Amino acid sequence: MPSTLLVNHDTSALPAGARPGAEVQAFHQRLPGYRATPLRDVPALADTSGVGRVLVKDESSRLGLPAFKIRGASWAG
Repeated sequence: MPSTLLVNHDTSALPAGARPGAEVQAFHQRLPGYRATPLRDVPALADTSGVGRVLVKDESSRLGLPAFKIRGASWAG
């Protein structure tokens, strides 16, 4: 299966006020089952993309659910 690398060159950093504060991180760290999201090294993708290294966030299990969105939902709820 051929691969495609898409790069959005029109992105910019979020303004400081748009970033969640320390209270958000502290809240999530108190949730049962919380752990930092592991990063997986993908050397084949790095080779194909012509870059030195590619790390992918493994969101296959976030707080027992297979989605990163649960973290935002827990804070919003």
